Amino acid sequence: MQDFTKLRVWDRASRLAVRIDHESRTFPASGYGWLAAQMRRSSASVAANIAEGCGRDGPREFARFLQMAPGSALETRSHVSHAAAVGIIARRRSMALDQELCELGRMLNRLIQRVRASKSRHAGRQEPITRTTD
Repeated sequence: MQDFTKLRVWDRASRLAVRIDHESRTFPASGYGWLAAQMRRSSASVAANIAEGCGRDGPREFARFLQMAPGSALETRSHVSHAAAVGIIARRRSMALDQELCELGRMLNRLIQRVRASKSRHAGRQEPITRTTD
């Protein structure tokens, strides 16, 4: 088991989820409450999957949970795009969030590749990944 709070990718995902939470609180309650809730849920899911993976036993389980996180980031991008299209979030802010979500996706993909490489190097051994630069 490793400390997820030491992962830069978790920190970035967590901060972005808070940002999206604040942004979605400005949505009109009538008609778009569902979209705000979906944005908050999917963005929080990215950091939650990273954290849950860190609590699992070994690189194989860690990788499995990490592989779910990019899907949640893409879901969040879709919700941000929809919010911009219907005019409840400014285009400039939606573009900034989209850029941040894209960078988060790249960070996740790099970490997944690193964990997979570690998994193949340690085939048969269940060791946690200790180097946490992403």
